[in-house]
Amino acid sequence: MKIIITENQLNVVYWDYLKYLLGDLTEVHSEKYPDSRFWKNDEYGVILELKKSGYLWVHYEIWSTFSKFFSLQYNETQQVMKDLLEEHLKLGGITPTEELDITDLVLEEHLKLGGITPRAHSRWN
Repeated sequence: MKIIITENQLNVVYWDYLKYLLGDLTEVHSEKYPDSRFWKNDEYGVILELKKSGYLWVHYEIWSTFSKFFSLQYNETQQVMKDLLEEHLKLGGITPTEELDITDLVLEEHLKLGGITPRAHSRWN
């Protein structure tokens, strides 16, 4: 049996799986890193870091799992994440790239010091 899936249907599958991997996100702002925006979840801590330059660092486990699940090459994963995250997180002009730990170690210490202001991220649109 042959199954035909449209690009729109594939994008829905991509987004559903990426939402599953990202989990519930909380946006975190840091006084120490005012030019960056961070999102964290309960499983991995900080999983997204948006630099002022437009680079969006994605936690390695999220990037790798997504890429392997759909058998995507780096540039394909980058384009899919760019399209999905720009649309659903209302981010423009980003360049997603994978990162092993982002700045998790630095932020973890910073979080303990209370120098950040967590803000709840609105649930997926």
